[in-house]
Order: sequence, then structure tokens, then C-alpha cells
Amino acid sequence: MDGATTPQEAYDMMAYQVSEGNLNASNFVKSMMSQFETKGRLSPKQITWAIKLSTEAAHKEADPMAFEDEDEDDGDFIEVLTFMTEVGLTKARLTFVHGAKKVTFSRSPAHGKNPNHIYVKVEGDYVGKITPTGHFVGPYSWSFPYATSIMYDMVDAGVSEYILAYGKHSGICACCGRTLTDERSLTAGVGPVCAKHWNIIWG
Repeated sequence: MDGATTPQEAYDMMAYQVSEGNLNASNFVKSMMSQFETKGRLSPKQITWAIKLSTEAAHKEADPMAFEDEDEDDGDFIEVLTFMTEVGLTKARLTFVHGAKKVTFSRSPAHGKNPNHIYVKVEGDYVGKITPTGHFVGPYSWSFPYATSIMYDMVDAGVSEYILAYGKHSGICACCGRTLTDERSLTAGVGPVCAKHWNIIWG
């Protein structure tokens, strides 16, 4: 499996594990398979995840008991959930523009029907939520890849680091959506007020 580095090989790995019932055809898996089927390509990061998920599925097939409590494990996006729920903001919200689409992550109401969740929207349309265990659940749609791409990038880079990098590149604060005008804020990638609210080191 170490040699499975091409998009075709990565796709074949996922397709096989899905057909065998070892790999759950989640929204993320569906989006990658659909992209390859329609465009014939996968990004290097998508290939990495395809190999990771397929390898875990193969291990599950070999030793089903090893994954008996899989649903209790932390999901891929536990870092995003932890970052957004531990800040002292009851209406924590992050906004990014990816592929010309606005993607927002917002903390659910503490007394609502989904406490301690993070709602995810693309262009204002609900695409899913991050659960208290860090798993992402939601309906499959054309907009799904815009959200998952940002979520995996946040996990890879670290949430606060991703926010700062986004601000430096776009000139817009992901925490409040305002344009960064102060030179120090542009250099930092976030303004001092938002940095304080979100527990991000500024300057």
C-alpha cells in the first residue's frame, strides 16, 4: 500500500474497501470518489487521506474487535471543536472564503438541541456539523468539499495558525470578517481585539 501514490491507485483502494463493506462511504469519502470519477484527479492531500482511511479499513477487516469502540474515539476534527468551544465566546464564529465560496463555522447555542456542536455552512447553506467527539456529520452536497478542505487544513496546520495564515494571505480577519487595515494586524493575520477574544497570540 505504500506504493499507492497515484490518484487511480488511491481511488481503487477506497472503492475496494467500500465495496467490501469495510470503509464507510461517508460524505468525505464520497466527495473524493466523486471528484475522481468526474475529473480524474485527486490532490496530494486527498491521496494521503484516501490511503489512511483505506489502510484503517483494511486493519478493521483483519481484526474487527480492534475497532469495537470506534464510535467513542475522537473524530478527525476534535481540534476544531475544542478550539471553538473553549474560547470565551458564546457565539464563536469563524468565516473563510475558499474557492470563491464563503464557509462559516459557528458554535451551537448552549441550550439548543445540539449543544457543544459546531455548525458548518457554505454560502449560508447548512452542510453539516462537528459533533462533541470531533466527527463531521451532514448531508452530501456539491458544497461539501469546500467545507472539508478547510477543516482538514485547519487540523494539519493547527486552528490558530490557520486563522493567522488566512488573515495574512487574504487581509481579512477570519474571527470577525472585517478587513485588516492596521499594519501590525496585517502582519499578524488578526486584530488585537479578536486575538484576545480567541486566545491567539498577537504581535
